[in-house]
Amino acid sequence: MMKLALSTLILLLLFASPCSSDEPAIEGPLDMKGAIERGFQNSPRLKIARAGVKSTQAETGEARSRLEPALSVNGVYSTGDMPMLISSAPLVMPQNIIRLENNTSGLLNAMIMAPLYTGGTFSNSVRARERDEAAASWEEKRVRLELAMEIKTSYLQALFLDESRKAYEELLALQNENVKRSGELYEAGKIPLLYLLRAKNERAAAESSINRLRAAFESERASLMALLGGDTRSAQELSEAFVPWESPGESGALRASLESHPVLLRFNEKIEAARREAHAVEGEYLPQVYVFGMGQAITPTRTDPNPGYSTGILASVAIGDGGSRKFRRDKALALLEGLIAEKEAARLTLEKELITAWKAMDAADNNTKLAEAALTEAAEVLRIAGLRYRSGKGISLEIIDAQWSQAKARLMRLEAIRDHNIAVARIKYITGTW
Repeated sequence: MMKLALSTLILLLLFASPCSSDEPAIEGPLDMKGAIERGFQNSPRLKIARAGVKSTQAETGEARSRLEPALSVNGVYSTGDMPMLISSAPLVMPQNIIRLENNTSGLLNAMIMAPLYTGGTFSNSVRARERDEAAASWEEKRVRLELAMEIKTSYLQALFLDESRKAYEELLALQNENVKRSGELYEAGKIPLLYLLRAKNERAAAESSINRLRAAFESERASLMALLGGDTRSAQELSEAFVPWESPGESGALRASLESHPVLLRFNEKIEAARREAHAVEGEYLPQVYVFGMGQAITPTRTDPNPGYSTGILASVAIGDGGSRKFRRDKALALLEGLIAEKEAARLTLEKELITAWKAMDAADNNTKLAEAALTEAAEVLRIAGLRYRSGKGISLEIIDAQWSQAKARLMRLEAIRDHNIAVARIKYITGTW
């Protein structure tokens, strides 16, 4: 009976234990550089981009294979009372047309065919796939840059929320002292009930802000872990110092660097790929010349049992195709025209975003100076309010107001630092650095 109970307990513990997560665990303090490196290793978004590069590499290899000789082996066994022609299996290249006699017979042959001249159709198709491959590589770099920017933004927002919570906790400690002192004075009949209720109300407001900021921090940290491709339940310690980052260079120099952004470089490759596609279609108007050879190991007739072979050069040209080549060329040229317009739109968007981010950084810098001045003034107001209260000339409400003014100035400074750093992160993304 005891063994049965013990076994049941073990099974319950096993089934009650949480399932292990497939996401990699993230442990220990995490600074900004470490967060970005983890994101580069584990982010699903970056894995998708890398898979896209591999896919285009395979397409390039497929296009190159058309320049190489193709070899097929064909075997047929037939019986009947009439001759017929049959081609080799549809997916096998090169295709072979086989004559079958009106008796039971077998055939085994091999055929090889290689392009000598295709008007640039195959070579331009290879160049187009190579440009697609390069475009996919630039897309992977763009995703990497964008991921780094989003990690920085999320990390900074989480730090801001955590630092704001700490500011409110310091304020709460002061508010607890206010409530305690006001309660003692009210019990002694030295202040009205209004002052005590005001102190309790301000303490409740501080506690409410702490709860809200703590929940917002946990949510933002989960978002950050998702960007890193890790367990969103991880209670990771963010160890980066919350200080202003160094501003980038001059706006004019930054604008000149936009042309090297992966977005525009990707469009350059896609535009060249579209040009090559158009040239590939144009090559189909020219003769297609192949060299071929075929050898038979088993012949289909009993009258000629000896194997044979044949070699030669085949030249073909399409005279009429109902406009198929023209329409495919028009499609390639329309795609080219659209890509050129898209590149210009992307360049203008980058310029606009650079101006916006620069203005945001400039505003944040000005707000930082204002906040530092306000913080100095608030500290002085709190000092004077304390002196007035202790000398009997002031009231407790003056101290409460001064404490809240100091907290607001501190929060204003934290917000300005966050906005400055996020703008710097945005500028680095726009200029192609991280």
